[in-house]
Amino acid sequence: MAHNGGRSAKAGVTSVGLRQKGRQERTVSRMIKVKARGNEPAENMLRRFKKMCEKEGLIKEIKRNSYYEKPSERRRRRFRKALKRMQRAQAVTK
Repeated sequence: MAHNGGRSAKAGVTSVGLRQKGRQERTVSRMIKVKARGNEPAENMLRRFKKMCEKEGLIKEIKRNSYYEKPSERRRRRFRKALKRMQRAQAVTK
């Protein structure tokens, strides 16, 4: 058996199923693939790739995770988003 300096083999490794402080950690990796269609130019493939990224919300998520957001700010943002959603739903029903 190899000696690993007293550390566990899983030291520092986190996965989707682990729970920390009563909440489930959400780390989702998305793989977006674009295949060339026949004799398609690279510009068109890039355009399709960008569209797929936007559709998945990947760019928005990266921007949101590029800085630390305090839990209170996260709750406030989610509450405002839910409020907008409810107001939109009420406007549609009227």
